[in-house]
Amino acid sequence: MEGDIVYSKSDFIARENAIVRKMREAALKKCGTFALSCSAIDNKWGIWLEVGDDTLLVNPLDLVSSIYEDGTYYLLESKKKNVPEYFIVEVEKKSYCYHWALSHNLLDFSSENRFVQEEYVSKIFDTVSLLHEAMTSGCELAYDKSDVSKDGIVSCYKQLKVKCTWPSYIHKTTKDIQKEEFQFDVLKGNDGEGFTIGIGDRSYSTWFSHWDGDLERIRHQFESFTFEHKAEVKITFDMSETIIKMEDTSVISEINETGKGVGFKYKDYLLLTIIPNEFVKQPIFMGYCDKGQVMKALYNGILRMALDHPVLGNEDVPDMLNAYNMVKSPLIEDYITGRFRDRNDKLFAIRQTVVKHIITIAPDIAQLFYDEDGVSYEAEEDGTIDFIYDRNGNPIVIKDFVTWHNEINQIVIDSETGYPYSMDWEQYHNRGIKLAQELRKILSTDFDLWYKAPFEDKSGVIKHPFLVLEPHYDGHSAETK
Repeated sequence: MEGDIVYSKSDFIARENAIVRKMREAALKKCGTFALSCSAIDNKWGIWLEVGDDTLLVNPLDLVSSIYEDGTYYLLESKKKNVPEYFIVEVEKKSYCYHWALSHNLLDFSSENRFVQEEYVSKIFDTVSLLHEAMTSGCELAYDKSDVSKDGIVSCYKQLKVKCTWPSYIHKTTKDIQKEEFQFDVLKGNDGEGFTIGIGDRSYSTWFSHWDGDLERIRHQFESFTFEHKAEVKITFDMSETIIKMEDTSVISEINETGKGVGFKYKDYLLLTIIPNEFVKQPIFMGYCDKGQVMKALYNGILRMALDHPVLGNEDVPDMLNAYNMVKSPLIEDYITGRFRDRNDKLFAIRQTVVKHIITIAPDIAQLFYDEDGVSYEAEEDGTIDFIYDRNGNPIVIKDFVTWHNEINQIVIDSETGYPYSMDWEQYHNRGIKLAQELRKILSTDFDLWYKAPFEDKSGVIKHPFLVLEPHYDGHSAETK
């Protein structure tokens, strides 16, 4: 849809707004006041809910998450010493309002309330902001540290500051959207079980467990996005899941009057939601992201999780090459390069390839690249590249690799001997990536090709090693950094 113009009658917006206004007014008649506040009780700061003559302590992580997820429930702690256990609140997102069902399993008590959508979210933002301010000022908090950490409160505050993720009955346009970057990194040295995930300025580290997790399942869940334009990728850790929800969404970018009608232009985003597992004391994260950036970051990330597996597996952990092929997906790669979009749907799509070798371009003295076992290789003086072969089984010769590779030698020597050195790393990597793409076009398909910055490069131009993909004819980038 992006770039296309959608036309409608000139009174379309007025009619839509009139319908929404009537429905919203009807819903608001059933709503009450959300009696939420942030203050210090017994010199301990917290977010409180007034219920009759009782004051209940509300977990800010649960509050923020309730904005974004329907059908959630959480516990509220009473300040009355004679009230056992906890109150339970179930939250449902209704049209234009939030529905709360409050109960106590040991007391004869239950109540139901509806709160105006705007008031509900604004009250949560105001109270979390006050709690964040109190915390940063060094005030004592009313929460158990194992339930609500300082990092968790910071994440709540940062998430709420991204106001374009707040629910609204008003149609958003691109001027309302804050586009953010998806983060997915690997905690190396953990047999592919540790990772960091986040959106924009909020992130956390957590785990994947092999005993109840399945890399093939993750791959197939991810692949469903290529057909359905939405997906839920579930990364299991000890019977609890980190859920990555991805959904294509189009936002109005232009409104132009055209005679008796109106023309709408749209811009596509990926609406990303990260729901933490039960062991991570963090709120739900939501943000608008670039679809290509998310697809590349997540695919590269789970492949790098596979690369973190041991070369030789055991009864608990698969070997690296096996894990890598569990994740390897031609469907996702074709989607990233644009080939999937332009495919002939009368012909079958390639759904499986088997990778026999993984080579990583990482220039060093006497090393152009290394393989999955860590063995180093380089190019001969005539440009013949050791170990690898093309799609017909013939040797590969790329003379320019020799020149490019040799430029790192003096940099490495200076670094090792303590001499200062300099390099235009951006220009160096631009050339290196082009050579890598040239290699990828002819390299046998049973090799996967990665690109990595040399140890001496501290510029951050290349943040992570990335998989080099074969370019598609429409100009989509084949690199996935």
